[in-house]
Amino acid sequence: MSRNSSESDEEIQLHDDEGGLTGRKRYQSYNAAEKLDIVEWAERNSIHSANKKFGVDRKCIKKWIKQKKELQQLVNLTAHGAKRKRLDGGGRRVEHMEIDQKLAEYIKEKRKNKLPVSRRIISNQAAQL
Repeated sequence: MSRNSSESDEEIQLHDDEGGLTGRKRYQSYNAAEKLDIVEWAERNSIHSANKKFGVDRKCIKKWIKQKKELQQLVNLTAHGAKRKRLDGGGRRVEHMEIDQKLAEYIKEKRKNKLPVSRRIISNQAAQL
C-alpha cells in the first residue's frame, strides 16, 4: 500500500517553534466561582457556545449544571469556597479508615518531634500497619 503524495509531503509536527509539544491537551481545573460563571454562560446562551468560549468539555458543563445548587452553596456559605475545586464528598474514598488514622497519628508524632516525613517513610509505615 503506497501513500498519497499529499500525505508524504505533510510532516506531522510534534513540537512548535518555541520547543513546546503540540497536539497535547492539558487538563485545567476550575474553582467553584469559575464553574458557576461557565454554567451561567451556558444557561444564557448554550452549552455548545460555553464549550467553544471556555474550552470546557460539554459533559463537564452538564455535570456542573446539575451541581449548580451545591456550587452556589459552596461559594456563598464558606470563606474560601469560591477557590475550592471539589465539592464535599469528592475524591477518592478511604478504604481502611483505621490504618489511615494510625498513619495520621504517626505523622503528627514525627512532626511534633521535628523529624522528617517523606512519602517513602509514610509508605513503609503503612506497609507495617
